Order: sequence, then structure tokens, then C-alpha cells
Amino acid sequence: MTPINQIYELWLLMGILTGVGLMTIKALWSHYDDGASPVFIQQRQTWHVMILSVFSCIGRLSSGVGSDLIVKNLHGSRIWCIVVSAVIASVAQVCGANIGNPHLLGFVSSFNGRE
Repeated sequence: MTPINQIYELWLLMGILTGVGLMTIKALWSHYDDGASPVFIQQRQTWHVMILSVFSCIGRLSSGVGSDLIVKNLHGSRIWCIVVSAVIASVAQVCGANIGNPHLLGFVSSFNGRE
């Protein structure tokens, strides 16, 4: 069983690794297109929430299956799931930092959801 302090460390690590999410969508669309209406931005946010939700579900399912495979077949530690999640979160952060075209925000949303 995982000690309580390790649980809080892992929880904090996952909190730090969470990406930029929806905070960038409104700011980027407003910066990219001054004429974007609030309704248009809200529609885009809705799409990104959907993308985040779908990839979050996929990520949770694959993380559970992957964790079981790592422990039972490879006799490894579940900490590798955190490592994989950290890599995916890092890719999401790099995408979020470098994407200037809001049409490409799907990459950020999908990687953020996948972690």
C-alpha cells in the first residue's frame, strides 16, 4: 500500500502536470482574431471540452490497462504510468507554448486530455 505522504506527492505532481487547458482557448482566439464573436469562442471552447473529455476517458482506460500490464507482465512499478503521463504533459506544454494558430489547439486539448 502506498504511504499517505507518497499519495499527496503523486497528487501534487499530477496537479502540476495538468496543462493549460481552456485558459488558452479564449485568450488565443481573441488575440488571433479580434472579430471573433463570444458565441464563436464559446463554440470552440465546447469542442475543446469535448476533445478533452474523450481523450481523458481514453487516457484513464489505457492508464489502467497499461498499469496492470506493467505490474503483472513486466513486473515493473506503477510509477512508470506517472512517467508516461509526465512525458505526455510535457508534449502538451510544448504544443501549448508554440502553437500560435488557434486552429491547431486540438493538439493541446488532445494531449492534455490524454495525460
